[in-house]
Amino acid sequence: ALEPGLVSDASNNVLSDDSSLPIIFGGKFAPEPWSISERMVALLSTNNKSIITVSRSEVTNIPPGIMHIPKCCLDQPGGEVEFQEVMEQGLQQQQHHHSKPSTMVFYFTLGQHKGSNPFHRNIVAAENFATAVKRMHSKIGTDFKVVITGTDATLPSTHGDSTLEVDGGSKSYAVPKYKIFPYNFVYAMSKLCQFYLIADAISVMLGKDSGLGEDINKMTAAVQAAGENGLYDPKNGMTMQELDRISTAWLSLEQSLRSHLKVAADISICYTPLHRQPWTAASFVKCDVGSHGSPRGYILQQVVRRLKNAMSIDKAARAHF
Repeated sequence: ALEPGLVSDASNNVLSDDSSLPIIFGGKFAPEPWSISERMVALLSTNNKSIITVSRSEVTNIPPGIMHIPKCCLDQPGGEVEFQEVMEQGLQQQQHHHSKPSTMVFYFTLGQHKGSNPFHRNIVAAENFATAVKRMHSKIGTDFKVVITGTDATLPSTHGDSTLEVDGGSKSYAVPKYKIFPYNFVYAMSKLCQFYLIADAISVMLGKDSGLGEDINKMTAAVQAAGENGLYDPKNGMTMQELDRISTAWLSLEQSLRSHLKVAADISICYTPLHRQPWTAASFVKCDVGSHGSPRGYILQQVVRRLKNAMSIDKAARAHF
């Protein structure tokens, strides 16, 4: 973990201090972090007097300074009430545990790509957060910041690959970039829609006209039409070129709101123990396809073909700071 007073490797900024109250939606304390958000909690707890974590889990044996609030419907219709309840708790925490004014920093780490209707749930979670933060405007004003867990999957499909130079530059290798592809199209669209929904809410709170409604409605409708099929299909109402345009426009939009909004960038593919259960289950069903009947072979295939874009949980967590 990062020691007090040190800086984040990812952004060369102070990781945090007593002038902020981190609220991590989708995170919890874990003695051994298994996910990006759990690693974020470990890093933030080093320098912060108080932290609020929010997830479906009931958590015990929490270190001093960390308050955990279990909420099960953040990505379900009506979940804006749960977000608002947490924000209200954050205001109380500020009053009782911070000797000087502090800024609430909302870490929005909610993002699904597996399970039941994951892409629609991504949008509902962002809609709920956006509704709640706008309802809280009169109480929190503009002294807040939102940090969203990003993914390279939202980069435009035209984004170039990186180059790795070795042996003093005498050799170079192309490193394929994770970006919008036909196979991750709907997931990428649901994440971009999250960005736009939250940016729109912040714009309203800052008295700006975002003009994002048309793109938000188009993405929402296309995700709804896709259902659980994450593959590219222009019949759902969104073409590759249109999503590339929305992706490209995001950089300038984020920059215009930089005082209140950040998307954690350069996050590609992370291997976590959370992959263990679905890959193990699938290995006994799909091991005859290309892995010669070997469950171990199937799991290795899942890992090896993604190594070109892999990164550590720690590096992904630090990208938020």
